[in-house]
Amino acid sequence: MKATPYLLFVLLALLTPNAMAQLDSSSTDALLSFDLDQLVTTPSKVKFSQNESPGIVSVITEKEIKAIGANDLIDVLKLVPGISFHADVNGIVGIGMRGIWGHEGKVLMLIDGQEMNELLYGNLAFGGHYDVTQIKRIEVVRGPGSSVYGGFSELGVINIITKSAEDIHGVEANSSVGFFNDSYAHRNVSVRAGKVYENGSISILGFAGQSHKSNQMYTDIYGKSTNLKNNAFTDPMNLNIGLNYKKLNAKLILDAYNTGSRITYDTVENQTIPARFKSLNAEVNYKFKVGTKLSITPKIQYLHQLPWNNPLPYTSGNLNILTKKILGNVEFDYNYSRQLNVLAGIESFEQFAQNREVTKPNLFTTVNADFIRNFTGAAYVQGTLKNNIANFTLGGRYLYNNLFGTAFSPRVAVTKAFEDVHFKLLYSEAFKAPTLMNMGLNKDIKPEKTQVLEFESGYKINAVFDVSVNVFSILIKDPIVYLPIDGNDYFENYNQTGSMGVEGALRIKNHRWNVNLNYAYYNSAGLNNVDNYAISQNTNSVLGFANHTANVNAIFNATSNFSISNTLSFVGERYGYQFGSVYNEVDSTYAPAKLNPTLQWNIFINKKDLWKGLDVGIGLSNILNQKIYFVQPYDGLNAIYPAFNPMLTIKLAYRFVDFK
Repeated sequence: MKATPYLLFVLLALLTPNAMAQLDSSSTDALLSFDLDQLVTTPSKVKFSQNESPGIVSVITEKEIKAIGANDLIDVLKLVPGISFHADVNGIVGIGMRGIWGHEGKVLMLIDGQEMNELLYGNLAFGGHYDVTQIKRIEVVRGPGSSVYGGFSELGVINIITKSAEDIHGVEANSSVGFFNDSYAHRNVSVRAGKVYENGSISILGFAGQSHKSNQMYTDIYGKSTNLKNNAFTDPMNLNIGLNYKKLNAKLILDAYNTGSRITYDTVENQTIPARFKSLNAEVNYKFKVGTKLSITPKIQYLHQLPWNNPLPYTSGNLNILTKKILGNVEFDYNYSRQLNVLAGIESFEQFAQNREVTKPNLFTTVNADFIRNFTGAAYVQGTLKNNIANFTLGGRYLYNNLFGTAFSPRVAVTKAFEDVHFKLLYSEAFKAPTLMNMGLNKDIKPEKTQVLEFESGYKINAVFDVSVNVFSILIKDPIVYLPIDGNDYFENYNQTGSMGVEGALRIKNHRWNVNLNYAYYNSAGLNNVDNYAISQNTNSVLGFANHTANVNAIFNATSNFSISNTLSFVGERYGYQFGSVYNEVDSTYAPAKLNPTLQWNIFINKKDLWKGLDVGIGLSNILNQKIYFVQPYDGLNAIYPAFNPMLTIKLAYRFVDFK
């Protein structure tokens, strides 16, 4: 890196002795502390302690996100065991969970209850997309959420709760700028305002940014190269508005993720190809109280999206498709007693897609038209019984789709937390209907069904040490698999895929330290029959996924206003395509190459109230200058994509107005 960024980092680091000197008995009492067993709602929509919740759940708080100096949602989520990120077409980054490619609508992400998956393929586009400074809390469930969420929650649910008007109650601003050795990496600005009134509240959160995905050279599998600094970018914008009046709640999220890359399918293009994602998410709900035990909440949601938009005709991936979804839901929450809760709901939604690209008439080949739609109705119920022996959760979702018939997804959970020990035994099924584009390109496509068995046990060693281990087995029948054929999309059902493995975590949390260590192992032997994912050199793995991963994050709170974070992320050997992969002339195929293990080390220093409401942070990413890549997890011949370059980041946060 250039000398100036290094000097800035050293200069701020020199503040450490002064910060330590400020540590006295009064500030010690104010030091940051963490609960080892927090309350969570995502697994079942019913409030449980984290150790008794009917799901394998991880919680990331606002304080932890700020302390590690996260620039992007990837920086936060990749520290959760079970989550990994991979390259898709057009330089888009997608998510994997527990050794399975979840990008095609297998992982649901919610922001303030709004579904962020795009409707065409079910994808989530990561990489410089979402603003982490707006987040109050993230709950990540590894395991199906289909019985209460349906839709895309086949492998897991990422539930993001942003800051409310009560949290803000004023006007705040954040800015962040990152530097590679020869250019800026990102430059973002975020503004939040919130006001609480006697009978309601209003919050407005805005975000805009620009970034270069990398400044390294990318070489496709055929040997053609491009410098990503000038040929891979993202320009995100987001507006999140929340209104509350007594029991009436309204939410509006406008999201525009404009990105472009010269990397499309398996080759480097001669020009930058855009891939734009635009969406409008709106919801209105009202919570009725009927007596003291029953609440009824009707809601209406509307999604209006333009995903994967590429307006350049006759270029790779050229798409201009409008998608919409209208959903009505009524949910009943009955608390018979402190021990017994019943949650039930009915919902229906219609979704459709309209092709607006004149150069691609009759895009949906199954109906030989430019318009496709379907209708879904569902009913779900869940009973939760708590007693001294164990907590029992039993539920399921019944679904009707006008194109695929009916399905039922049951769920059973037995959990209990004693003074020092907890355990969970979970069985869940999931039903995932084909997405609009799945249906539009293959008239014979079938839904996929998933069975997941999980067991977790944990032990609280003392007041600050907590260890947990879970084992799981995932089997997906009739998985819907993406097949890029001659630059065109296609989908097909395979027999099965899946994984099994173990995940362990050790947490140390007190007034001074917040340390998280986790390890994960995945194995697909005997479960994966999808040749598009398979590796001939290693039957225990699938493309793009490492069998072994581990993370260590240690946050030291020197004072209540000063913290230092060190993060180490290890990814074991894996397989992916790259220039130099062996070509087999007999069957005209390439063999994926073995990629060496990587270790990424980040450090971040955070100073709160440096001057009357001004917070300052500075950090270095990938200090060891490791060659870290996003790897395509299917046989699309997309070469490994350089990521996580060495970078210096400077962050500023300022509170302009305080209404308290």
